[in-house]
Amino acid sequence: MRDFIDKHAPDIFLIQETHLRPEYSFKIPNYSCYRNDRTHPAPGRGGTVILIKNCIPHYHVPTPPQFTGVEATLIMLTPIDYEPILIGSTFIPPVNDYFKNLNAALDPIFNYNNMTILVGDFNAKHTSWGCPVSDTRGNRLYRYIMNNNIDVLAPPTPTRTAKFEIPPPQLNTTWSVFTKTLANTENCYLSQASSTPEIESQIRELTSEILTAHANASKPMIHSEPPFVQGELKHLFRKRNRARELWQFTRYPQHKTELNRIQNKIKRKVGLYRQQVWEEHLTSLDAEDGSLWRTAKALRKKASPISALNGPNGIALSDTNKTDLIAKSLQSQFQLNDIHNPHKDEIITNIVDAYITNHTNNTDPIPPPALPSEVINYIKKIKIKKSPE
Repeated sequence: MRDFIDKHAPDIFLIQETHLRPEYSFKIPNYSCYRNDRTHPAPGRGGTVILIKNCIPHYHVPTPPQFTGVEATLIMLTPIDYEPILIGSTFIPPVNDYFKNLNAALDPIFNYNNMTILVGDFNAKHTSWGCPVSDTRGNRLYRYIMNNNIDVLAPPTPTRTAKFEIPPPQLNTTWSVFTKTLANTENCYLSQASSTPEIESQIRELTSEILTAHANASKPMIHSEPPFVQGELKHLFRKRNRARELWQFTRYPQHKTELNRIQNKIKRKVGLYRQQVWEEHLTSLDAEDGSLWRTAKALRKKASPISALNGPNGIALSDTNKTDLIAKSLQSQFQLNDIHNPHKDEIITNIVDAYITNHTNNTDPIPPPALPSEVINYIKKIKIKKSPE
């Protein structure tokens, strides 16, 4: 979705069935985000979102309390010299008893403003908007549309082609608390069972205690928003990785040249992307939400100077003295160690001389030199990422 928004830059983006939980962060640069997450009875399902550019005049409209049975996020567009327009992102679950009375479900939103655009997933099938068959909900919605003179704009193709499963929420469990809870004999006391029903009852109680202890020791993980990377940069990163792997395997100069070319291209693209992100950040600053003040404060803040350094000749206060002190410290650290030892040198010399004297008259044949093909085969067997021993 980030790639789509970055490429097409829509003015308004309406999303249904977001499956967002309250602990998830969802932000798009230069867009105002309004969302209604479902928290009951099935958190992490349903949900609606509206993304609108900050430059478009609008304001958020709270969902009317009488708007029952329908999940919706509403905003009001306020164009200059034109009548306000109410925009709604709507989702109606497949199982919904309120849909039997469409007047109570949809009248509050259509009566709120004269001009209303309602976009969403109603889970209603009817041949009038391209469905192969009509169901009960679709017939009710069609009658409501006809009675209220509502215009319908529907896509010519199906909006859903496959089923998907919602992953379970990720939890962060404190196992020490879990173990301590189960270690309490009051929670896990099992009396002696003498019949099959008693055994099954105790198994159910034990399972319930384990699940309860796990739930009490667990908290939902707070997911931070991953950094967004443009699609073109992702493609270049993959090409660079393949080029690096090929060069490490072959060590051909042309492969190294190709790797350098891709890396230089990535550097230029990353520079342009960072500049674009900074410009978008400056454009999205607003005095009302405090973002302009926070950015200005960060830019006005001066970098803290390096504190005084204590050297062998006294305290260095100026930048020149600090530089000289650091240079002398590094020079003294990166010097060769004095490993000269006359006694050790004499012992090693005697051992080498004795070996040469004893093996001077050795009649063993000298092994033939290695062939180039043998050297090449040996080099190919060496692991590239392993340092020589």
